[in-house]
Amino acid sequence: MIIIEGIDGSGKSMLAKRLSNDLGIKRHHFGAPPDALPEFNRRCNRSAILFSHAIIQDRTPFISETIYGHLRPEGPFIEWKKSQEVIRQSNPHLIYCRPANHFMPTQKKYDDPKQHVKIETHWTTLLSLYDAYMVQVAATRYDWTSSIESIMYQKVLADCEKKIRQAGF
Repeated sequence: MIIIEGIDGSGKSMLAKRLSNDLGIKRHHFGAPPDALPEFNRRCNRSAILFSHAIIQDRTPFISETIYGHLRPEGPFIEWKKSQEVIRQSNPHLIYCRPANHFMPTQKKYDDPKQHVKIETHWTTLLSLYDAYMVQVAATRYDWTSSIESIMYQKVLADCEKKIRQAGF
């Protein structure tokens, strides 16, 4: 299983679609992190079921909620260490879409118009949280804004193919 994570506008969906096409496997898009605990639990159950399939998860609530939950006054629904434990135990190929520091999405469409303002306002905080999290779980970094993106993509594709073979899919 492959998980693609990163801040809004970092190229997750673009990468997921491209890998899905090149690998010939399905993808599942979880969308923006949920605001309510029941929806978070539902998504976690779905994500956990998908861990045992050859599929690309465009976000997983186990990670995105851990990061974006810091923007809510009550905090995340899942603790940082618990989230990392779930990710390590599921052993996915984890790809961190991490754009350059100067990059910020400008024309992203959100279901909630306030979401873009929230992302813009907390951009550096979210990037710092993602950076710290992804280092601890040894994610592969991918930046579609980089001048060497095509080389990065070939490595990511080869790593995904290897992970799928090792998993017996």
